[in-house]
Amino acid sequence: MNISSMLNSSIHTEEEKEHIIKLSFIISIHVLNYLLGLPLNSCVMVLLINRRRSLDPCDVFTLNQAAVEIFFLLLAPFHVSCNLKTELCFYEVVGFVIGVGMLVRSLLQCSVCLERYVAVVHPLTFLKSEL
Repeated sequence: MNISSMLNSSIHTEEEKEHIIKLSFIISIHVLNYLLGLPLNSCVMVLLINRRRSLDPCDVFTLNQAAVEIFFLLLAPFHVSCNLKTELCFYEVVGFVIGVGMLVRSLLQCSVCLERYVAVVHPLTFLKSEL
């Protein structure tokens, strides 16, 4: 019996198991994101757009963030296809879009935080900028 072939087959099966676990984890995260994120962000957008009054400047960042999150939810099948088969993936394009998504999320969150900081700490300046 050849010991090296037994070792290679056990290493190969370990790599397959790790790949299957990684892929199932990624798919479950995306499914959970679709189940929770899509209805939540859609509800936020509907509530902000369908108000009786006009859109407040305070709500613009929140509306943009919900729209960006919905857009990046739609990229999940491309991310799964990259992990499923490398021939189906455009690493540079998908990587660039995911990187831009991380940047946009953090910038929008910083904008919301800065706006609310100015509204609380400097209310007169905030009210002047609204008019």
